[in-house]
Amino acid sequence: MRKKKDKKQLLTNLIEKFNKSKGYVLFSLLGLEASLINSFRLKSKENQSLLEVPKKTLLYKANPNFPFEDNELKEPFAILWCFDEELRGIKIFKDFKEETEIKIIGGVFFENKFKPEEVWEIINLPEKKVLEAKLLSVLSFPYLRLQFALNSPTKKLIFVLSAIKK
Repeated sequence: MRKKKDKKQLLTNLIEKFNKSKGYVLFSLLGLEASLINSFRLKSKENQSLLEVPKKTLLYKANPNFPFEDNELKEPFAILWCFDEELRGIKIFKDFKEETEIKIIGGVFFENKFKPEEVWEIINLPEKKVLEAKLLSVLSFPYLRLQFALNSPTKKLIFVLSAIKK
């Protein structure tokens, strides 16, 4: 049995994590081996995230607006806290999905609740730099077409004049 002082410390730590994190993912621990969870924990630290197995009652006390209801959290679960803007920590799920089936209960990113399917979609998104490069190419394409269209008559005129000169 934990002492009241220890529970208060756990509660303040959870409140701090809710305030600092940019998002978190809840996933089921059923069927996952301890060695897999430990390697998951180590890899999460490398990606500015933290894996934790909290008690439900402390979660509800730490965050009265906790978006998951008691019936959604029937099985043992863990939380992966992400503390960076790019949510790099959730990409770990992609690595471990190949080894075993991980059941995601849901996620919260930037104050928005997501269903398991939506969390998997976010996990499978490319990195921020890749998305920025794609957006830049899409935005610059019309400009390049306009530039080509404006330069084309001039080039054709020069070609015709050089042909006449010869």
